[in-house]
Amino acid sequence: MLHYALYPGESFSFTGEHGTETVKLNPVLRSGNETLLHMAALEGMGLAFLPKWLVTEDIAAGRLEHVMPGHVIFEGKLFAVYPSRKYLSAKVRTFIDFVAADRRMK
Repeated sequence: MLHYALYPGESFSFTGEHGTETVKLNPVLRSGNETLLHMAALEGMGLAFLPKWLVTEDIAAGRLEHVMPGHVIFEGKLFAVYPSRKYLSAKVRTFIDFVAADRRMK
């Protein structure tokens, strides 16, 4: 298992055919860098939770395989933190609006 170090905990739970199951992690590599985990997965070092945008081409080309499609749904929270709305730049406002709209569509 390739472990994303920013993901809290030493295990993860998912809903499968037999209800909720918990898997204990025993990572061979722990990193907070998605690119490093991506490269390690491409070299066959183990399973990794990676963002869809990062692996789409590799899955299509057969370099990586989606394991347990439809069973592992990773959800997290994204917070936008900024000092004040008073001087919020257009770029930040656009990003916040984009993320909020994408979340409402799901």
